[in-house]
Amino acid sequence: MDFLNRHGYQQRIHSVLQKALEARALLRDNLNMSATIIDKNHRMTLPESICAAVGLKPNDQVEWRVEDGEIRGRKLVAQETKEAFPRGSLLKYLTPERDRDQLAILSGCVQGPVESN
Repeated sequence: MDFLNRHGYQQRIHSVLQKALEARALLRDNLNMSATIIDKNHRMTLPESICAAVGLKPNDQVEWRVEDGEIRGRKLVAQETKEAFPRGSLLKYLTPERDRDQLAILSGCVQGPVESN
């Protein structure tokens, strides 16, 4: 025991045990918490249980925000894309009368390359 005291090992062991007990208490009090590590590129891997709980799959997008000192994320749900002009939606603009009017307007315009004399 004197050897441990002389070299400060006893103090180090006490410090490590104290930290382990604190971590255990934290996990005990927060059963729904999962810990991850952020790498040097600020990336992290979400635990499988978290992904399964919210239905996250590879390539899903997550929106992040800070709220009351906590980091919160939620799965972004993809919106169904709509065609800019669904098939048939422009038919009301294509009428024989309109075509005749457009051709009358365009009749004075140059159609094709300009010939030089």
